Amino acid sequence: MVFKNNVSTGITENQIKDLKVLIVDDDVTSLDLLNYTVQKFNKEILTAQNGIEALETYYKNTDIDLVLMDIRMPLMDGYEATRQIRQLDSKVVKQPLHLQEIRILQ
Repeated sequence: MVFKNNVSTGITENQIKDLKVLIVDDDVTSLDLLNYTVQKFNKEILTAQNGIEALETYYKNTDIDLVLMDIRMPLMDGYEATRQIRQLDSKVVKQPLHLQEIRILQ
């Protein structure tokens, strides 16, 4: 069992390793870092660099299990992309998408 805050989630380790993940971020460094971080938890990683690409990717891959979405991106921000994904797929409303804002200090 996988535990979060000492509470069983009912999710097995094998289920976590079988996730199909969409990572959306316009910053290539952040995209690479997230890709590296989640690679052990998935069967497939898909990437997009803005909200429009995220929607196009989601339309072609409606079996995505997890979306990691940047909130500030060109063309279409993460809030709007998330709203449109939820309109496309009603089951997503019951499962939150992870919106992220990552700043890498240089």
